[in-house]
This record gives sequence, structure tokens and C-alpha cells, in this order.
Amino acid sequence: MYAFVRFLEDNVCYALPVSCVRDFSPRSRLDFDNQKVYAVYRGPEELGAGPESPPRAPRDWGALLLHKAQILALAET
Repeated sequence: MYAFVRFLEDNVCYALPVSCVRDFSPRSRLDFDNQKVYAVYRGPEELGAGPESPPRAPRDWGALLLHKAQILALAET
């Protein structure tokens, strides 16, 4: 499942796997609060990790990559 999120610091929107949203396990496409602010991992590319870097789970990226965001929609893969 994917989450379409809007980051509050710069109003940029991304479609990210729901695993990038900390402590979030939706049961359906409607299982979110669009008024709530979630902690979301943007991705390791923010630290300069290139495509040759091995992928890791979002929870392994560290707190530096957490950003405040709103979930606008959820979609199935």
C-alpha cells in the first residue's frame, strides 16, 4: 500500500510506501486521519546515498530523515 503525503516544511507531495510512515499500519485505503500530522521518512537520498547504496528498511534510516507530513490519500499497490 502507498501513502500520498504532503510534507509540511515545504509543501512537497510524494507517493511513498506506507512503511515510510512511522507507527502506521492501515487496514484499508480509508484507515487514516487527513488532519493528523504523521512522522514520515522521506528517504536515504537526503543523506547523499546514491543508487549504488544497498536499500534498507525505513526504520533503519534514523531520526534525521523523519519529517512532519499529512497523509492525503492511501492506495493499493
